[in-house]
Amino acid sequence: MATPRLLRWSSVLVLLSLGCSGSTHTATPAPVAPTPVVAEVADAGAPAAEDVPAAPSSEDAGAPVAEAPLPPMPTGITGPTRPWSRMTDREKGRYMDERVMPVMTALLQAYDPAEFANVTCATCHGANARAVHFHMPNGIAPLPAFGTPAAQERMARQHRMFEFMGTRVVPVMAQLLGQQPYNPQTHQGFGCFNCHAHEAAGDAGAATPAAH
Repeated sequence: MATPRLLRWSSVLVLLSLGCSGSTHTATPAPVAPTPVVAEVADAGAPAAEDVPAAPSSEDAGAPVAEAPLPPMPTGITGPTRPWSRMTDREKGRYMDERVMPVMTALLQAYDPAEFANVTCATCHGANARAVHFHMPNGIAPLPAFGTPAAQERMARQHRMFEFMGTRVVPVMAQLLGQQPYNPQTHQGFGCFNCHAHEAAGDAGAATPAAH
């Protein structure tokens, strides 16, 4: 018959064996990785690419279209060795062919290659230039008097062209002819109306009738 001491030790051994075998041990569960929700939340709140409105273009916003810069001012220009008023018609013709045409053709084509693709004497002197002995104005669209509402409206509408004529064509032609550019205070010098006729009141800008 087992003594009480032996019974106690037997109970201890049984408990130890059960603990080591794991039959009654509850295993600590492995940590579960948290479900990523940040990306899902971001995706759920962000609109699809096709739902995002495109940024307005400069045209949609009404921004003005930038104008192309004007061609640079030609350099090294000199006038004729003799005053233009003292040159014969033959001398003037040769000077125009050899000096004026190359400079003005390059300048006009740099401004607008399409409009001035074929620069000839008729470009400025009109189609019947020889018949009228190259008298000017002839054949170029007339201009309204400066300072009038018609002139201000046209200059606003054709700003780049007027700037080109005033800051490139007029001073270059004045230098080529050995003259000073037009002075509005003295009304002397080479200016727009050496080539353009004055537009008559009510004229919409039709070309000046060719003289015969």
